[in-house]
Amino acid sequence: SELPRQRSAIRQALAAGDAAAARATLHQLKASCAFVGAARLLEAVCALHATPADSAARAAFERECDALA
Repeated sequence: SELPRQRSAIRQALAAGDAAAARATLHQLKASCAFVGAARLLEAVCALHATPADSAARAAFERECDALA
């Protein structure tokens, strides 16, 4: 239930060029993914956390979010 809010916050931070804010929310999302066993989303979150400006990492994150919607 937290994913839509976190996804929105990450999108807004990335759109604003605020990598630090995006990473803060991605960090929270990592813990949630690990807790519920969302391995594919966790992989995408980790990749985006490492390289928030990477368009492929953003696309993978969006795909995995969509898969859980």
